[in-house]
Amino acid sequence: MTDEETMAPGEIRRGFARIEKQLDSMQLTMNTMLGPVGEIRVTLSNTVKDVDELAGKVRGMEKALNSIEIRAAAVAGAATVVVFLIKFLLGH
Repeated sequence: MTDEETMAPGEIRRGFARIEKQLDSMQLTMNTMLGPVGEIRVTLSNTVKDVDELAGKVRGMEKALNSIEIRAAAVAGAATVVVFLIKFLLGH
């Protein structure tokens, strides 16, 4: 081995210190990036719950609207029958 290939203990320690510093920086960067991902998951979970709740309310309103449409059709049919009978009885 030549002098250029050998490393003194101080150089080895400084090399390890640089590697540790880079790892700490990478870990901080990863934590910074993963923090918002966790928040997005919570927000998305809450949004899904809200949408499911809204879908349930819409289904309830659909049933009520269908019931109203059936009643309206029955009233319109009854009114038509009454008008027909009146016209028939009056002879017009």
